[in-house]
Amino acid sequence: MFPLTYDFFDYKGDIPGYNGWDFDHGPAQTIYVCTAAALILLLLILTRKAPREEMPAYFRRIGVCLALFYAVKVIWETVHDLQLPGGSFNWYLLPLDTCSLVTPASLIFGFGKGRAQRCAGAWITTGGMVGGIGAMVKLTALQYYPILTYGAFYSMLWHAAIVYLGLWLIITAPAPLRFRDMVLNGFAFHLVCSVPIIAADYLFDWDFMFYKEMSALPVLDGVAERLIDGGLFFLVPVIMIAVYFVCFCIIFGVAALMKNLPRRRKPDLQ
Repeated sequence: MFPLTYDFFDYKGDIPGYNGWDFDHGPAQTIYVCTAAALILLLLILTRKAPREEMPAYFRRIGVCLALFYAVKVIWETVHDLQLPGGSFNWYLLPLDTCSLVTPASLIFGFGKGRAQRCAGAWITTGGMVGGIGAMVKLTALQYYPILTYGAFYSMLWHAAIVYLGLWLIITAPAPLRFRDMVLNGFAFHLVCSVPIIAADYLFDWDFMFYKEMSALPVLDGVAERLIDGGLFFLVPVIMIAVYFVCFCIIFGVAALMKNLPRRRKPDLQ
C-alpha cells in the first residue's frame, strides 16, 4: 500500500512500497503543467514592458542564478547517489542536455557582445523553447520524484524558467521576427554546443541531446536502433540535428505568426 507521507527530498525509489500509481501521468501531471503555465504567464505579465536594451543586464543575473540553482541540484543528487549501497556519480547530471544549455546561453547573452550575444539570445528563443516545452510534455521528472518533493519542484521551476525566458525575448523583440536572426543564429549556437556533446556521447557511450541513440523519442529511437545495427550509427546525430532544425523552424513559425498578428488600434478620441 502506498504510504501517505514521505520526505521532501525523497526519490520514488526511497519510498517503501511506492509504485507510482498516484503520480505517473495522472493528476500530478496536470498539476505540474498548469502550475508551470501559470507561473510563466505571471512572469510575462510582470516583465512584458522591460526595455529591450536592458535585457543583457537581466540575463547576467539570471545566468548566474541558473548556474547556482543547477549546482545545488547536482550536489544534492550526488550526495544521495553516493550514500546508496555501491553508489557512484551519475554522469547524466553533467550539464550537457538541451535544457542545461540555457545557462551558458544566458551568460553569453548577458556578458557577450556582437555575434556571440545574438546567437545565444536567438538560441534561447528557439532551442531553449524546444527543450523546455519538450521536458514539460515528457515530464521525465515525475518518473523519479513524487510531485511534492524537491526534485519535482526543481524540474518544474527550471523548465518553466526556460520557456519563460524564450517567450520574454520574443515578446520584447521588435516585429517582424526574421528567420535569419532567430533560427539561423540560434541554430549556429546549437551546432557549436553540439560538436563536443556528440563527441562525448560516442566516447563515453552517453546519449546527451539524443545524439547517439535518440533514446526516449518515440519512433526515432527505433530508427536509431536499426541504423546502429546496420552499421550506420553516424547517421543518428545527423538525423537528430535535422529534427532540432525542424523544431526551431516550428517555434519560429508560431512566434512570427503571433508576433505579426494585426493589433486592434484604439479609436481616436475626438
